[in-house]
Amino acid sequence: MKNKAEQNISLIVVRYGESDANRNNIISDRNVDHKLTDIGVQQAQKTADLLKNEPINIIVTSTRQRAQLTASIINEYHGECY
Repeated sequence: MKNKAEQNISLIVVRYGESDANRNNIISDRNVDHKLTDIGVQQAQKTADLLKNEPINIIVTSTRQRAQLTASIINEYHGECY
């Protein structure tokens, strides 16, 4: 049995799916919370499917809607982990 110092930890970094700003070539400022497009939701669902068998214990995300929705879609396979 491995002790805590010997356990492997993996970090998976995922960017949110396509947003309205991405589609319209808008460089967004911090005060605008652009939503995911339908394509962005599909991208998040594909990412979730690719990660469904990965052990994920915690999801950390920004407060932006697009990031929250992407995380929520990925989390569907992992239960409450963020």
